[in-house]
Amino acid sequence: MLEPNEQIEQIIEHKNYLPFRLEDWFIVPICLLVIGLAIYTFSTDGFSLGFFYILPISMASVYFGIYKLFKRWLHIRQLEYIVTGKRLIISNKKMNTVEHSFAFHDFPQMILRENAYNYGFIILGEPAPALVTTITPFRISRGINVRDHDSVLENLSEVRKVYNMLCSRAGMPTKTYT
Repeated sequence: MLEPNEQIEQIIEHKNYLPFRLEDWFIVPICLLVIGLAIYTFSTDGFSLGFFYILPISMASVYFGIYKLFKRWLHIRQLEYIVTGKRLIISNKKMNTVEHSFAFHDFPQMILRENAYNYGFIILGEPAPALVTTITPFRISRGINVRDHDSVLENLSEVRKVYNMLCSRAGMPTKTYT
């Protein structure tokens, strides 16, 4: 995992709770509404045509809403963020593998997302948009993006301090906050 002349300088601490993002505030209520509609349809009509119509939609809601959150939570519990003198390493401590490695001399763009309590996450690289438009030769579709960002430092307490530390190591200007 480490190169021969590399030493661990810092391990960035993060919390193991469910990482809830802005996009999730749109997806989860819609999914719960559809699941509730399926339960209501089944309780009033039993196995009627309406239930079989809403069943695939509610199963897709469980997959795109609830399961994706659960999968993200399981994934975050296994991650470890390591800072060396040369790079930032995102490693899977359970599998003992490196998921991502970012050299400080060629560090990607960073986007800081912070809540009022100084907790948050840092997106490394290009962020996935919350709303997407797909254009094909036969149709145009719009909707909520259910794809996660590629590289994220999740659930960081004192996220601003971590962001400023990474900016200084990468030689990037830090944000000023007013």
